[in-house]
Amino acid sequence: MEEILLTSHPIEIAPVPDRCNIEVPVLSESDLHQLSTGAYFDFIRKAAETLRADCVVRFRIGNRIKSGDEALLAAKCIAEALNIELKRHGAPQKMFVEVDRAQTTYVPEGFTSRTLLPHHDAAHVSYLTPSRLDYPDFDPADRSFSGKGYTSGKAHKIYQGIFIANAGDRAGVTAYYPLLPLICAAYVRLSCTSSQPHLADCAQFLGLNIRSAIAARESRSTNYLTLPAALGSVVEEYNSLAPHAGEADFPEIDYERFPQLKRMVADCVCGSCVGAQGRFFCNSLNESLGLDWPSLNKGYGVAVRSETFDLIIANNLNLIHAGLAGGSDRVLVPVCLVMENTDDPDYERWLADAWRQQPLKGEIQSFWPIVEERDVVV
Repeated sequence: MEEILLTSHPIEIAPVPDRCNIEVPVLSESDLHQLSTGAYFDFIRKAAETLRADCVVRFRIGNRIKSGDEALLAAKCIAEALNIELKRHGAPQKMFVEVDRAQTTYVPEGFTSRTLLPHHDAAHVSYLTPSRLDYPDFDPADRSFSGKGYTSGKAHKIYQGIFIANAGDRAGVTAYYPLLPLICAAYVRLSCTSSQPHLADCAQFLGLNIRSAIAARESRSTNYLTLPAALGSVVEEYNSLAPHAGEADFPEIDYERFPQLKRMVADCVCGSCVGAQGRFFCNSLNESLGLDWPSLNKGYGVAVRSETFDLIIANNLNLIHAGLAGGSDRVLVPVCLVMENTDDPDYERWLADAWRQQPLKGEIQSFWPIVEERDVVV
């Protein structure tokens, strides 16, 4: 475990294993062209294997390239090559690379860094759902939660990627958390059972939770599937509000909508979260899983430290991610692998396989759903 010092307390979280750090060789202009057309490169093959097993890779580009424009071009070419290589191993054939505009880092007033709380990127459409190979009754339309109120595009982000245009002078750690053990734990908790569930049980549990959240979306005026909603919480506030920066307060309109919110953010179960949104998230974890924010990091998280010009790519469905100790000078460029439509047999097969992965299991000390031989997708 390593400690990451935040505004008032350290967070214990396991560092990502060394195998997830990919050294990028010196690349000529010809190499970059060949990368983008799918030519064989050993570091891309290694990265694809690691991404399929552990679901997160970090490409170290800055130790070879010192120009921001050149580094971003290399990151785009690497993403194109990775997209092609992943398709060779079963990823959806309609997946493509999408590069979004640069994003600055919001730090709440009075703080020198922020805690970006766990989430999916493009969470109005990009979140874990069951494959219909595991849960035939699941409606693919439920993979789009909302058609309004979001800040990114309409495409489903299958692999979330960030190019670090400027790491800034703070720690700037990206944390990842596998979702399946959280779903498994929530299922056990709500079922009041001590038995480890089967994968099909967890798939149906998640699918029904998503359907329930979408059915209540308009009355709750929410545009995102929240983590508590996915885990089966019935608390209206936890299903309606999607906290962003842990140090931030909620806007006054939220306190007007939810009279109990002030009480819910007055304190939290761990006693160390410094902002209203952080305390709210900490309490929601306790309600859904019996955990607090430090326990989630220690038991389920891994930390990817990054430097300027790194490219980090992770599975955006079976991992959620957070940003720890990011400063206001940190600048990111999304470089993602996306799909326009997920109502596709190719996607269903790939998604079923993703449910059978156990990313970062050596670092995550949690139990996973049981996968029976008859459940294995080929």
